[in-house]
Amino acid sequence: MSLEKLKQQIQDGTLSGVYAFSGAEDYLKRHYIDLIRRKLVPDPEDPLNFVRLYYREATAAQVLDFALGLPVFAEKKLLLLELLDTDAPSAALTGAFETLCADFPDTCVVILNEQQTDAPAKKSALQELAKAAKGHVLSVKFDERPQDELSRWVSRHAQAAGKSMDRQVIQHLLLVADHGMRSLRNELAKIFAHSGDTVTAADVDAVTVRTVESRIYDLADALFRDDAGAAVDVLRELLERYPDTMVFDTVYGTFARLYRVRAAADAGLAPDDAAAALGMKPYAVKKNLTLAGKVPPAVLRRALELCRDTDGLVKRVSRDKQLTAEVFVLQLTGLLRGARV
Repeated sequence: MSLEKLKQQIQDGTLSGVYAFSGAEDYLKRHYIDLIRRKLVPDPEDPLNFVRLYYREATAAQVLDFALGLPVFAEKKLLLLELLDTDAPSAALTGAFETLCADFPDTCVVILNEQQTDAPAKKSALQELAKAAKGHVLSVKFDERPQDELSRWVSRHAQAAGKSMDRQVIQHLLLVADHGMRSLRNELAKIFAHSGDTVTAADVDAVTVRTVESRIYDLADALFRDDAGAAVDVLRELLERYPDTMVFDTVYGTFARLYRVRAAADAGLAPDDAAAALGMKPYAVKKNLTLAGKVPPAVLRRALELCRDTDGLVKRVSRDKQLTAEVFVLQLTGLLRGARV
């Protein structure tokens, strides 16, 4: 509802007060910041009516001087304050917002834009500023978009580029690529430049930077095909690019998902029902089930236990990660060999 209210205010030209943006989807946050800026201050280089400050460097005086000053040849001014979710609250800036919001000027709009990280502070600066602006703040959280919404967004981009891209190819892209809209936009630019009029899955695979998770599925596919060499190659590539703890943690998570999907199928759940029960997309459930259905549940469980043990070992003991990868693959291929249904 908060996002719908923001859209309506932009459309009606009734922007006012403070907007607190948070969440993982930076592309959408930047999109709405740009919409608000163009609505209020058409010239992005107008220093009198548009200012961007960074929370760690900003002072209370800067915030108050700009916000309380009158706009120049404009109806409203815009203050954009950039934050990280690791930023600890500043008493001075919180006090400035309390002062500002005691009698909020109708000639200024403030956007608080928080960038999400992997290690957010327990008590964030954004929360404190939003609390200080109570009664004048609209909080909007931009989370990763649902897959059906991303599918429509990709389809629109393909049409705008004069490309044909069917639903199966779009689903394949969303399976192998990062779901951030900024990352997807960059991947689409490469795909459209590489492809002909019709985009194929081969075009996607040729130029797309695959996520760790999608490469782990390549690893699992190689293991289930009894191709230890290909599995070792995938694991070596990932270990060269990412921390070993991250790689083996993702391996464990992937096999846990395979096991849960197999258990749901054995319990009689249809793919759509399993997707709803497990919080997954139907397309992802079917992909997992294609792999998980190749071996008996008991063998899949032992594979999961081996993944768990290796993940724990990597986190506890410093050892040669390449050797660990090779031993892990050999153990898994030995376990899965001959167990296929």
